Amino acid sequence: MQWKKDDIRLATTLRERLLGLLPNNVCSSGEILMLVPCRSVHTLGMRQSLDIALLDKRMQVLRSYRKVKGIKVFGHPKATAVLERRASDAPWFRGGDTLSISAKTRRR
Repeated sequence: MQWKKDDIRLATTLRERLLGLLPNNVCSSGEILMLVPCRSVHTLGMRQSLDIALLDKRMQVLRSYRKVKGIKVFGHPKATAVLERRASDAPWFRGGDTLSISAKTRRR
């Protein structure tokens, strides 16, 4: 699986992490929200199903969940980040996968 940097949006403030995907304008269809730092997420108030992946400090997927509905809480004591998106049939992470993120810098 490969995503471009524009496919992943960071949520780093407390407010952004608490709200996650609740505001409908946070992420467009197919876009992934990465909550950092984060050990757990909830689905309270979500009207749509979610795909969720919990990551450790090496960006390795600890647990992955697909098409989560209802009021649930997911967490892991070793998690340092969480990926979430509106559920889809598109490929998603599995336990053991490692996420690699790099940013291109512009030369001045």
